[in-house]
Amino acid sequence: ALAISPEDGMQVAVSARQRWLADDPASTRSTSVIGVASAFKSLDLPGFAHHVLAFRVAAGWEDEKATDELKAGGISGSTLSIAPGVTLGDPQRTFFARGFPAGVQQGTRALGANFEYRAPIAVPAAGLKMLPVFLQRVSAIVFADAASAWCPYGLTASVLCPDGTPHDWLASAGAELHLDAAFQYDVPYTFRFGVATPLAGRRYFGGGNVVVYFALGLAF
Repeated sequence: ALAISPEDGMQVAVSARQRWLADDPASTRSTSVIGVASAFKSLDLPGFAHHVLAFRVAAGWEDEKATDELKAGGISGSTLSIAPGVTLGDPQRTFFARGFPAGVQQGTRALGANFEYRAPIAVPAAGLKMLPVFLQRVSAIVFADAASAWCPYGLTASVLCPDGTPHDWLASAGAELHLDAAFQYDVPYTFRFGVATPLAGRRYFGGGNVVVYFALGLAF
C-alpha cells in the first residue's frame, strides 16, 4: 500500500494501425507500428517503501504515406481538468525527453529510452489544516531521458518530410520531487516538481542550461 512505484515486473505494449481513404484504399493505405517496454526492479534499502529502478524503451515506425508524425520531446505524465476547457499537466507521451519542448522533433521513425531511480523520503500522512487536502507520501527520483524522431533520407514519396530530416538525439538528466496527495481525501494525484538539463541536442533545448517544471502523474 505504501509503494511509490510498480515493482519487480515488466510491461510490454505493441500497437499497429492501418488507415486509408474509403474511396481510394489502394493508393492511400498507411501503416504505423509503435512498441513500448518497461521494467521495474525493487531494492530493499532503508525507507518506508522499496527503492525502485525503472527502465523504459520505445520504438515507432511509419511508412511514407503517413499523415501524422511521431514526435519526440516534452514531459510525460497525466492531465487534470480544473475547469471546462482548462487542464493542468501534460499528457502521456511515448518518446519524451524532459526539459525539451514537446514535439521539438518530428518524423516517421522514433526511438526513446528512459531511466529512473525512485527513492522514498517520508510518509506525512496528514491533512492541511481544515482544507480537503491529504498529503500521503513524499519521494524523489533522478532520471535520464533520450529520444529521437526523424525521417530517413530517400523517402521521396513521403507526405510529411519528402527530403528527410537529421537523426539527432535529445538527451537530458535531472531530478524530481514527488508529492502523493488527495483532494476530498479519496481522489489521489502525484504532483511532480522537477529540474532538467540537456546532455545532447542542446540546440533543441532553448535558452539556458536548466529547465524547472511541474507535472502530474508518473512519467511511466
